Amino acid sequence: MAFPIIPKKRSGASGYPTTLEVGELAVNTLNGELYLGGDSAVMLLNGPVAAGTTATEHTGDGTTTAFTFAGYNGTEDGGYIVSVGGIDQPPSKYSITNTAGGTITFVEAPVSGELISIRALVAGSGGGGSGDATSLQGRDIATTAPTDGQVLTWVDAELKWAPQDSAGGGGNATSLQGVNVSTTAPNNGQGLVYNGTDWAPGDIGNATELQSTPISTDTPSTGNFLKFDGTEWVPGNQNAGGQKWVAGTSYVPGDIVVYQPSSIVKTLFVCVIATSDSEPPGSSTAWVQVDANAISLQGQAISSTAPVTGNLLRFDGTNWAAFDGYAIPNWSSSILYAPGDNVWYNGKIWNCVAPISSQPPGPSTSGSWVETLGINSGTPSNQSTPATWVNVQTSAGQGWIPIYQ
Repeated sequence: MAFPIIPKKRSGASGYPTTLEVGELAVNTLNGELYLGGDSAVMLLNGPVAAGTTATEHTGDGTTTAFTFAGYNGTEDGGYIVSVGGIDQPPSKYSITNTAGGTITFVEAPVSGELISIRALVAGSGGGGSGDATSLQGRDIATTAPTDGQVLTWVDAELKWAPQDSAGGGGNATSLQGVNVSTTAPNNGQGLVYNGTDWAPGDIGNATELQSTPISTDTPSTGNFLKFDGTEWVPGNQNAGGQKWVAGTSYVPGDIVVYQPSSIVKTLFVCVIATSDSEPPGSSTAWVQVDANAISLQGQAISSTAPVTGNLLRFDGTNWAAFDGYAIPNWSSSILYAPGDNVWYNGKIWNCVAPISSQPPGPSTSGSWVETLGINSGTPSNQSTPATWVNVQTSAGQGWIPIYQ
């Protein structure tokens, strides 16, 4: 037959019994709390407290942002369910303080007439002892008080669960991906870089190589490009061929500049040695003048013979060559003549009226050539009175010559 356990009654005085026999129960009639006598102390046996909420309501006036509430007085935003006008408000829309019995402050004042509901969450608690668990999974929990950020960790050396830093052993990781982490303290802005042996602090802001080629430590100027000088990548000006040479500017091999010593003279130079000399191109070995002379025209070579004043450029069948535009050239079978061309052939001047190149001027090519002027020696067959006279000037002087028809 089972017998009920009847606590030994105590007076309603404030406080719990100071002494109890081991296993003896007592009740405080003032607050209804139970006590149990233990081996070395009297333990409070509090009954379970149910979880729930404590609700407070207000009405918005369009101006007020701060409202007091009852219930749980913590400052964790997530410990409350807040609604305005029936719409739940995320924690980003308000903040909680623990002054004046609990105050909620909204980012914006609720609209006038809207219902404001603040439900403070109440956490439940179990009964027994002081409420502190002394074991976990059948293993003791150390009584060491934890510090901020620590977690409960199994400690083999103590055979207990004990507070430890989250990373273990003081919070410092000693390895990463099976590779040791250096104990060297990092500087501001450094990253964790693998140096071939350990993970160690290192600068990560500046690249030292590009495509396995070193990058120069030279400081770039505004508008510079990164270009390869044959040894490393260096800051340099754009290779556009249109920039003017500027004394003191850093140039690298391949840079092309225009050097203009006067308002009408412009010369193109290419840099062959990295330089920032004040000596202009032409007097410095760092520069080579670019040959700007055309060597062909329409796919045909241009003769290297220098022209003289008044010369024109014409194709002689092999090259474009300079010629005296006022002289009458000898006829050539290799030239394709055009209407209007004049040639000297067999002591006469002929004018081309149709394109032809293979046959010389004469009676057989009368459709292509017209005789314009001829000079023949001897006695004319027509001895009659000349039709007209013309004044001809020669190097020996001038005189009238009869023209017979």
